[in-house]
Amino acid sequence: MAFEIGTASDYRDLLDRFHAFLTAHPNLVAAGQQWQALRWTTDAATKELILKAPGLAGAEEIYCGIRAYENATAGYYMWDLNGFIGFNPANDFYTQPGAISGWLPMMSLWNTAIPYWFVANGRRAVVVAKISTVYQAAHLGFVLPYATPGQYPYPLLVGGSMTGQRGRNYSVTSPNHRHFVDPGEDGQNNANTACM
Repeated sequence: MAFEIGTASDYRDLLDRFHAFLTAHPNLVAAGQQWQALRWTTDAATKELILKAPGLAGAEEIYCGIRAYENATAGYYMWDLNGFIGFNPANDFYTQPGAISGWLPMMSLWNTAIPYWFVANGRRAVVVAKISTVYQAAHLGFVLPYATPGQYPYPLLVGGSMTGQRGRNYSVTSPNHRHFVDPGEDGQNNANTACM
């Protein structure tokens, strides 16, 4: 297991640091549990990271992704979170095999200094970020299910601090701003609630 504590300069730098942590942290590399970046784009408008985790024994293929975007006029700085069952380089972030449809889990961040905590192994990764006095959290990867491998062969959990439409600010205090272990639902967009 690997962990890192630090301060990113903004939401884009946080993704840079998370990318470096998952793909090159010495503890993950030594255990053969570093994640592989299948897509890493860093253009001016968005940053996009699609990863494949190897599992604990190096034999699994766990696909997850993060897409950072902003609306500076409205003050929104977000990470869309997604999970997949495979990777196709020809597909965009939202149409990868098995991608979550409808509203995605997300993290609402900001464009200034962000204290953070990362923890990961070859099976899952967790990000916690402090935005003002609000903690945002995300989970990407497998969980230990209460089921047999035959009943739940791909136990992927992708969760964030928010679900629903884009543009939710970190300071929202409605039930739509939650922790991934208690996702609830997006009451404003019930038909499009993200399944986590």
